Amino acid sequence: MPRQLPPIDKRFPVNRPHAPNKGNHGPYLTPILKKLLTKKIRYEDPETQKIIKGVVKDVVMLRLILNASQGDNVAIKEILERVDGKVIDKTELSGELKFNQMPEIKLGKKSLEVDIG
Repeated sequence: MPRQLPPIDKRFPVNRPHAPNKGNHGPYLTPILKKLLTKKIRYEDPETQKIIKGVVKDVVMLRLILNASQGDNVAIKEILERVDGKVIDKTELSGELKFNQMPEIKLGKKSLEVDIG
């Protein structure tokens, strides 16, 4: 039996942002997270044990620092990447190489010879 399509009034319009198979499966998380991170809250300062007014972002960063100080490798890596920059795995070479003539390349069974000159 062939597959039947649902009635037209039940189908998602293609231009609707939350239509299936559109690539966008709901609201963007970044604006929601930014809004939640700026919410004002009260929290206990671990050094002074006093209640402090702040924002969620402060508490998240404090928790990350406390986790790193207790030896959490993931937290340590995250802090180092934020402070020192992410370690680049690839090595890039830049510059210019000019040839007066095309190099001669000889392929051996286990070697490669390049004669530039």
